[in-house]
Amino acid sequence: MKNPKVMKGLIINEVQKIKVSKSGIIETDLYRKPTATNSLLHASSAHPSATIKAIPIDQFLRARRICSDDQVYEQQSADLTQRFLNRGYSKCCIRNGYRRAKKTPREHLLYSLPNKHKENNTNQIRLISTFNNQWEDMKMIFKKLWKILMTDPILQKILPPLPPL
Repeated sequence: MKNPKVMKGLIINEVQKIKVSKSGIIETDLYRKPTATNSLLHASSAHPSATIKAIPIDQFLRARRICSDDQVYEQQSADLTQRFLNRGYSKCCIRNGYRRAKKTPREHLLYSLPNKHKENNTNQIRLISTFNNQWEDMKMIFKKLWKILMTDPILQKILPPLPPL
């Protein structure tokens, strides 16, 4: 194996590049294959709007976590911004993702925090279906007709007032 101080860069899992600076500090950066395409979900897809809005937040947080240097993070953010614009995301949605990541200290992103809601969600009822572009209409139907289910004395004891949709 090469001496770490001589290595130019090491690719880990094809997403993270690691190198050792001249002062011996380990630096990390995002890595994209030269053949990589812009595979971000298009903003006009039929996915729920919350999913579309969460993607820039998640991607900017991911870049913030991986990039050890603020200047490198800014370069990666500029690249991400352009990729999101190319996929039809609004400037407002992109800006919200960038700001959320920028205000989050990198140290907080490096460690897993306990999920406060995990214990509460173990008995949660979930509706799982195949994805289609009529989800918003289906959601409205469930909300309207949930009251009918709640009139049943047995279901009333086990169902929540309205599950998260």
